[in-house]
Amino acid sequence: MVRKILLNPGPVTTTQSVKDSLVVEDICPREKEFGNIISGISDKLTQISNCSSTHYGVLFTSSGTGALESVLTSIIPKGKKILIINNGTYGKRLIEICLAFNIKFSTYDLEYNELPDLNILENEFLRMDDFYAIAMVHHETSTGLLNNINMICNLAKRDNLITIVDAMSSFGIVPIDINYGNIDFLVSTTNKGIQGIPGISFVISNISILETVKDYFDRTYYHSLYKQYKSLLENKQFRFTPAVQVLYAMNKALDELIEDTIQIRWNLCRQKWRILYYGLKKLNFEFLLPDKIQSQILIAVKLPSYMDFSDLHDYMYKRHITIYPGKSDICDNIFRLSVFGDIVPADILYFLNELKEYINEQN
Repeated sequence: MVRKILLNPGPVTTTQSVKDSLVVEDICPREKEFGNIISGISDKLTQISNCSSTHYGVLFTSSGTGALESVLTSIIPKGKKILIINNGTYGKRLIEICLAFNIKFSTYDLEYNELPDLNILENEFLRMDDFYAIAMVHHETSTGLLNNINMICNLAKRDNLITIVDAMSSFGIVPIDINYGNIDFLVSTTNKGIQGIPGISFVISNISILETVKDYFDRTYYHSLYKQYKSLLENKQFRFTPAVQVLYAMNKALDELIEDTIQIRWNLCRQKWRILYYGLKKLNFEFLLPDKIQSQILIAVKLPSYMDFSDLHDYMYKRHITIYPGKSDICDNIFRLSVFGDIVPADILYFLNELKEYINEQN
């Protein structure tokens, strides 16, 4: 099997051992043996987030958007209002979910290259008395911007707001202490920082708050966060048939993450990003974001006028490298490169060399 270097922002390149873990004996997901796997996964999620005594990892068979839908539809009471910080495509996704389910919201809208201003947040939004919760994206995968969730969530807690964080492409890469950061609900997925296989999403949920929502009006059936939590807690079972093999792979990926440690992976991620950044700069590429707000997880690169993205993509794909287009609502002429997953500095150097060859052919 040819090894692929995925520089797209998920699914990521996985280890061979994670791939191998998909091949298991067939098992009914109602068996105790499988229930113990599920329960262990929930425990590992809270262990690496330093919140084992206060939070529970609620799992769903879905993409990450499914878990986002679960927390937004389950946690906000009917008639209550949520504040959404919006500075990118995935901030807009939070808005779209609220619109779909008629959840009341207001937005703190920023440009894609702007970080939230804490003074504006405190003086213009948090002083209002009609907000129940605040939601934001940690790493904006559309641009490579990293929002300061600790400062924002701690500020929100001063006003007793419930805090919801989309950590889809940062969890498992950036060290996150959920209790220190005052995060009530953190949403992510298997196929990015954890380096697992697509198909499972999760909400690391504040248990005390979760227990208060059981009598709320249900906006959803499949994605009921409280009902899924109770089924996992009491029966060690999903309410509905889960992606069995993907959960075995997730369990293996979590074991490898715990063995590596998030801090070591974060250090490696930044090392790979710096190699990529300076290599691109040497080839005279320009970037969407200023250096001071780059996440060092993903970089949005301006596409030179002489390049066609589809042609560049196909050239790289033939060489077992996958690159990713930009988001049209942000900027038409960019492409994106991420550095998470089971890739090493040599893979980045290989890509840069192939990119240099492509440029030479174009000129």
